[in-house]
Amino acid sequence: MPLHFRSILIKVFFLVCAFLLNKSNSFSGFDGKAATLPSTGMNMASTEGSTFPVNEAENEKIFVVTGSTDGIGRHTSKKLAETGARVIVHGRNTARCEETVQWIKDITGNEKIDYFVADLSETSNVHTLADQICEKYSHIDCLINNAGVFEEQFQTTPDGFEMTFAVNVAAPFVLTKRLLPMLQKRPGSRLIIVSSISQGSRIDFENLQFEKGGYDEHSSYSLSKLCDAMLAFEMAARFGSGAQPTVNTLDPGTVNTKMLLAGWGMCGIPVTRANNEFWLATSPDVEGVNGKYFTSCRESRASQVAYDPEARRRLWEYLERTTGVTYDDL
Repeated sequence: MPLHFRSILIKVFFLVCAFLLNKSNSFSGFDGKAATLPSTGMNMASTEGSTFPVNEAENEKIFVVTGSTDGIGRHTSKKLAETGARVIVHGRNTARCEETVQWIKDITGNEKIDYFVADLSETSNVHTLADQICEKYSHIDCLINNAGVFEEQFQTTPDGFEMTFAVNVAAPFVLTKRLLPMLQKRPGSRLIIVSSISQGSRIDFENLQFEKGGYDEHSSYSLSKLCDAMLAFEMAARFGSGAQPTVNTLDPGTVNTKMLLAGWGMCGIPVTRANNEFWLATSPDVEGVNGKYFTSCRESRASQVAYDPEARRRLWEYLERTTGVTYDDL
């Protein structure tokens, strides 16, 4: 099938699914009932961060949200700050990070907002970000791997990854491994890997990063979001039932972010209604729930291949080989 026809079909499928989801996008819980929420409320990785002194209490909740200077990540960080938690913002640009932190503080009155700057397209930067977080904090209650890109043109990173794959797949794999000990310190900790309703339905390991050609932005993005769902399910299986953290994935909603506008046009809900990530990070409805995929705050089904243990194993081993990061000590 010609590339432009394939891209059009992916886009049409996504728009139809988005329309159907948005018509039923009520804020309901895992069991279909109303969710019970808390009542309150491109450069090398930089050593920059906000200078707020950190002497967190042992019972203080700490959330890390990657890609949180814009869109859903920014809104989610604000919602988390409204609960009184300490929130760690991440972005690629210092000015945007500083503006986001101040915006959250002004709106919520919560001064416990920090930030770190890192371009997640390079593995070394992901390691630097993890080093900085581990040095400054004693624990993490929830890591939300939210950062993502939608690249119109094929390009590779200095590590040799295709850009979309590097940011959307390799970076969460590396960052999660590095921050896992901090999550394991906390009872009830949660790990969230953001997928999408537009996740693909097949994976070609012989052309995983379009080495053989055939690149288009929708196919690349859809493949990366399928890989994210596969990663979440594989982590949940490897960590084990009852382990800390629980690992889940979700479609964050069809939301009018810059990414959606660039790839599909204005077909979503306002960012101010994008509460799915916040719900999965905080709701008691999903306490102890592990290895699930959610849409509109309900358990749903990811693409069938995401449930294939052999496909997940191949992806896992591919990432270990290409990133140099292993989970052998689990």
